[in-house]
Order: sequence, then C-alpha cells, then structure tokens
Amino acid sequence: MRLHCDDGNIAWQVWVPGDAPVLRGAIIASMGNNWDYRCFVDRPAWQGAARIWQFALIGTGRKGPKQVAPEKLVPDFDNMLAAAAEQSGRPEFRDLPVCCFGFSLGAGFTHVLSAHRSERVIAAGVGGGGFYPAGDAADAMAFETLKQIPLFAAIGEADRYAAGHWRVGLDGFRAKGARVAFAWLWGLSHYEGNYENAMLVHFDRCIAARLPSRWDPCKGPAKLRDLPLDGGYVGSLAGAEKWTTKHAPAVPAAKYTGETKQTAWLVDEAAARFWQAWVLRHNACCWTRPRLDSVDYIASRELLPPYPAGEPLTLGVAPTWFGRVKDVSFYSGADLLGTATRPGGQPNGEAYELAWTQPSPGVHAVYAVLRNAKGDLCLSKPCPIVVSKPRTASASREAPQ
Repeated sequence: MRLHCDDGNIAWQVWVPGDAPVLRGAIIASMGNNWDYRCFVDRPAWQGAARIWQFALIGTGRKGPKQVAPEKLVPDFDNMLAAAAEQSGRPEFRDLPVCCFGFSLGAGFTHVLSAHRSERVIAAGVGGGGFYPAGDAADAMAFETLKQIPLFAAIGEADRYAAGHWRVGLDGFRAKGARVAFAWLWGLSHYEGNYENAMLVHFDRCIAARLPSRWDPCKGPAKLRDLPLDGGYVGSLAGAEKWTTKHAPAVPAAKYTGETKQTAWLVDEAAARFWQAWVLRHNACCWTRPRLDSVDYIASRELLPPYPAGEPLTLGVAPTWFGRVKDVSFYSGADLLGTATRPGGQPNGEAYELAWTQPSPGVHAVYAVLRNAKGDLCLSKPCPIVVSKPRTASASREAPQ
C-alpha cells in the first residue's frame, strides 16, 4: 500500500507492508537540498527489512524551490502521520516510533525531529551531513534528550564541508555521554558514501534493543527502552592502520578503559563489528558472491535485494592484494559463519567461498576477515543482506494505490 501526503512544506510518500497485521514503527528518510527522496520507499531491501520489523517506510520531497528550515517540518511530520492514519485505516500511525535517516541537508531535519520528538525516536542516522549538538541554552537542553538516541554518522574523507561539522566538538559530544558511531570513509566524497547500507544495520540493531516486543501499538505510544551509559559496546580502531590491522577490539562499554578518540559507541556487539568493517575496509578483497563486486564498487547505489528465506546462500570474496592468504572467515555481526582455508570459487579459482546453508530471516551484517601468513588481518567492506521472511497472500497482492 502506498499513501501520498502533500500538506505543509514537504511532500511525503508512505509504503505500508500489506502483510503486517499492525504497524510497530516507521523509517523516515530525508534527502538534501536538491533531491527528492520519496523514491526511498521503493527500495526492495528496505521493504524486506520493513516486513520483518512491521514498519512503514516514509520518503520525503520538497514541494517548493526554496530551502525549508528543518524546524518548520516537525508539525508537517505530525500532520503526515495523522493523514496516513486516516488514509490507511490504521489508527496506530499517529503514535508510531520512528528511526530517522538524513542525507546532507536532511541531517538537519533528523536532528530537529530527534530533539523535538525524542520520546518516539528509536535511532538516528546521518550521511554526508552534520549533526548539531552544541550551541545556546536551548540546544544544551536538547542534548540531554538527544544523547539517549543512538546515532550513526558516516561521512566521506573528501567531503570537506560536512566533515568540518564533525571535526569541531565530536570528542566533547562523546565525553558528555552521547551514543555516537562515527564512520570516516577513506577517499569518498559527498555523494559517494554507502550510507543507506549502514543505516539498514544500525536501525535493525537499535529496534531490537529499544522497542519493547510486547508493546501493543493499538493501545497508545510505545515506551522506548532507555540505554544505560555503561551499556552497549565500544568499537575501537586501536592497532589499526589504513591497510592492515593487528587487533581491533569490540568490548562491552562497561569494561572499556582506553581512550575514546578512535572509538564508537554502538548498541550491541553485532553493530560494533559491523562499524569496524565499515571503517576498516581495506579493499584487500572484492565480493564475488552473493553478487559480483569490485574494489571501488559503491554499495549504496544498488542495495542487494532481499534473499529468500530457507534457501542456501554462497558467500565469496577474492583477495586483490595481501600477500599469502592463510584463511578467510565470514561473519554475520559477531557470529562466525565459517572459515575457508583455500580458494576454490570463481573467478579463476581465486575466490574463497563459504556455503551459508540456512540463513535465518533478518538483517545480517555480513563481512569477511582475511588473515595472512604474518597474522595481519584485513576486513572486507560489509555486505548487508536482508533474508526475507516468507511472503503471505496479502503481501503478494501489494500494489501502488
């Protein structure tokens, strides 16, 4: 089911999974100054994940030629949910908790919505944009609520404008207790970052951690779980270089005693491992399965479609440089799926492959770890894979309305 709302300063498009008996939340995505992001709701990977979560997808687009101040969009957000509730016949729309993602200027809307509707924001993510936690007294008050919301921020190394917002005050932001994972992507610019892949995994882990499983959406707003300051996991880049790493720990936040400058706070170990693969991907290999990849392939341009549940899936990577490879281990988050000790796949018998026999429905943060004869490690870029749940008859009848 698709719903359209054009009230206020922003046009919205909403996608609702037809097989969800009741909605439990929504993903809202906003683009930068020169983009229309209503197409977000058509992403097959996001639709597959939304069916698993029982979430709606919301994409936004500007109605007029002028830039709209982010704070003016908050009333539009409330009106949109009310209109969606009426159009869909699903009254729970009015109180849905949300995950917010903003690209470029859309980061401003993500920040404002998180500050003004913090009681219903599960998690936030920004790509190629700043997030503004400091300033006058009002911003200081907003920070106390913002720091309860896990934030994943990804910015390309060559994106000098957006990166400047993070170079100033990031350490202070973390020192005050903000739950922030910052991903600095080597060599990428404003439009090249694979941001949506990161948000897919980040939101999946935060939904599991913060949204109560027994909450009844038809009986009022959800009371999101608070995350204690000593909870979660700290991912560290200690011992990491641009090309190899000896050791990159991910430990419970309560047990971490090192410096914070090269760390990130994430909601659980799976998210922490994924962040490390995101930041430390050394281009020492390319994915060959589940799809052909290249060293410079930018994954966010083509998210992998959902993979059918209950069918075996072959994972494979081919080393491009790294000396003599001793073995390649494949992970889904913190879980070891298996280790390949010799190449045998295509192309040219160079790929290390693993048969993943029974992937369960869900959002899997898959990556590979290469180990050479010296004991050095190299991480592949992460490959988020949505394993879909079986479709019902109602879902198969979904069509634009």
